[in-house]
Amino acid sequence: MRPKLQKTGATDGFSIVELLVTIAIMVILIAILIPNITAYISKATEAEVQGTAKELYNAASVYVADELSKGHDFDPNDTIDPSELWNKDDSLVEEPENYDDIEVKISSTGANVNYVYIRRGDYEVDYPKGNSGKIAY
Repeated sequence: MRPKLQKTGATDGFSIVELLVTIAIMVILIAILIPNITAYISKATEAEVQGTAKELYNAASVYVADELSKGHDFDPNDTIDPSELWNKDDSLVEEPENYDDIEVKISSTGANVNYVYIRRGDYEVDYPKGNSGKIAY
């Protein structure tokens, strides 16, 4: 027969001090992680906006070349309605979602795309000029 274990003075569970120390450590870790996580989200959003601007720029370039081959003349410094880039049967891009402003500007010669300006929330990109970043209010 096995001897019974003797009960010491300790009780089951954690003491209040152990719980407070654990909570304090968790709060410190969360305080360290939150700024890093928001920075990653911010960088991902900016990269997405830049990628969309590049995609629209390429689609607009193809659109302009296609329209020029059909005899359509663009006025210098004209803008293209961006919906024409994704509403065609043979469109190269899908309509981007959740964007506040999209502008496609033709160059001064009227023969190619000068830039694509795109804005989503606090981020704006002027592609291919390279101007991008968070909008300062």
